[in-house]
Amino acid sequence: PVLPIAASIPCTIVYIFFALASAYYSYYCTITDPMDPLSKRHLAEQKAHDEGGTCTLDEETNTRQGFLFTFFQPPNIHKSSPQDDETTDDTETKHCWVCETQVHVHAMHCKYCDKCVSHFDHHCQWLNNCVGEANYPYFYATLWSITFMLLVHLVLMIAVVVDNFVATSKRGDDWFNANLFELVVTVNLIFCVLTSIALSLVLQLLWFHLGLRKEGLTTYQFIVRDSAKKREQSRKEAAEKSRRMVAIANAKQKKDTCLAWRLGVGEKLKFCDPLEPENITENDEKKASESTA
Repeated sequence: PVLPIAASIPCTIVYIFFALASAYYSYYCTITDPMDPLSKRHLAEQKAHDEGGTCTLDEETNTRQGFLFTFFQPPNIHKSSPQDDETTDDTETKHCWVCETQVHVHAMHCKYCDKCVSHFDHHCQWLNNCVGEANYPYFYATLWSITFMLLVHLVLMIAVVVDNFVATSKRGDDWFNANLFELVVTVNLIFCVLTSIALSLVLQLLWFHLGLRKEGLTTYQFIVRDSAKKREQSRKEAAEKSRRMVAIANAKQKKDTCLAWRLGVGEKLKFCDPLEPENITENDEKKASESTA
């Protein structure tokens, strides 16, 4: 209400549009079931067997089609087809010991939802649902919608604060004829700080998923790869520390105090480290990669 009517109305419409888009996409991301089709069929067959009926799968309204699934396709998956829900001789499957059934090889079991998720990305506690192939486009669209909503809000708050300081007529004083210039500016500054914090967190998550899509990875695959890199780095550091201790012991045995001192300092100052780097052959690298996989 502090902005001029000519600016207030369109800005409000834009803000409400992104707010409604955020609510819409987050709602559909929450209600969409990303369960693996084979696992879903197994549960339906079990239910039919217990009830003595026939196995029927409920048709979902959110089919893998439309604008969202064209432009916001989850990373590292092929475009799904109805045939993917069925098992053929060429279908790659694996056994889930929790669900006690065969599932697609790309499915992962979520310990929070207690079900196998097709192309599992992560479990979102904010949406109280797993994010997988079926609802990743909604999740990705939610991130963009929230980002634009917070960005519009932040820009408007900054514009209001700047306008109150540079405008010839103090709109803060005229707001409801209450002469609340200081209060209006203070409230808007507080909202600027809160919105900036929220926007930075959402932008960080959006940037992370943009990077994942560029590399063709899911969040789960990224975590697995990052853990493997950390284990490999820890292994190399432990091996180097062991070689350094042996080299220092040999230097002391030879009464080469200078070399022993350099080996000790070289652990921190790599440019003057006399310890030779470990010679890793291609076979060693292959074995290491196989062990981390």
